[in-house]
Amino acid sequence: MYTKRPGKWVKRIVGLLVCLNLVMALYLSMSYSFVSVVKEEDNSGYIKATTKMRIEEGTNDGINSNDPAYSPRSPRVLCWVPSFPDSLHKAWAVNNTWGERCDKFLIFSSTDNNTYGAIGLNVSDKYSVLVLKVRAAMTYIYENHFNDFDWFMKADDDTFVLVDNLRYFLKDKNSSEPVMYGHHFVPYLPGGYLSGGAGYVISKEALRRYAEEGLHSTCRMIENAEEDIETANCLSKLGVKIGDSRDSTGRSRFHCFAPVHAILGWFPDWYNEYDKYNATYGLDQISDRPISFHKIRWSQMFGLDLMLYHVAKH
Repeated sequence: MYTKRPGKWVKRIVGLLVCLNLVMALYLSMSYSFVSVVKEEDNSGYIKATTKMRIEEGTNDGINSNDPAYSPRSPRVLCWVPSFPDSLHKAWAVNNTWGERCDKFLIFSSTDNNTYGAIGLNVSDKYSVLVLKVRAAMTYIYENHFNDFDWFMKADDDTFVLVDNLRYFLKDKNSSEPVMYGHHFVPYLPGGYLSGGAGYVISKEALRRYAEEGLHSTCRMIENAEEDIETANCLSKLGVKIGDSRDSTGRSRFHCFAPVHAILGWFPDWYNEYDKYNATYGLDQISDRPISFHKIRWSQMFGLDLMLYHVAKH
């Protein structure tokens, strides 16, 4: 029997209800479960809460300063986003929400913009040359900030990153190894590549190889190429491996879509073919320490940041 798919207005209503429920769940988890946690520690020594989706206990910087095993500035993470002159308000929203929790946050555009703090790279505004903008940005980071940081997180200006959970994920990883983490896609390259929209984080050694070895010979960087594919292709040729970013139960941490899509499975057809782990969806398929969500409007950044970090917890 043919069943008519729900119209856009039905999806919008359902999506709104799911988002409201998610926000309420987050609020309740922060106002109750963060103070009424199960006093059991996992192998890492972290107290595990009873809530489904959570952020690490600690300050508004997302650092669990009470945990002696977790020093305040280790690992050191530089975050950055490529943007465009007509969408710098999106990067501004990132800078004033989750970007504040990185050890350093940078915005790159085609020209300098003092109002938004954007660094000009003398690259065209066209999306078709995004791969060249990313190349220029990573070169700038290597030349100016390489020695100060352990990990380098690239995200889009419509990506929301839970930096505290990123730190938690990276705390036992070795930045001297050539590795990158993100949401794993399988086509086009033998080892696959990482979704640019979900964001990816590369190690110090990966950035060193990219800047010192790849840009001079190994890596092609051409217009009209998909940035995330070309970046992964370059790093792969340099011996940089894609690490498994899932949690211990196989649930996803980096997400290519907004929470409601990850919960209800509202994915485009191509995603079912691209995703390495079968495009699973539902609350039970999302890690309780998620790192990123994509397709977040700039205005929604402030709502997420409010509910995750600034509402009363008592």
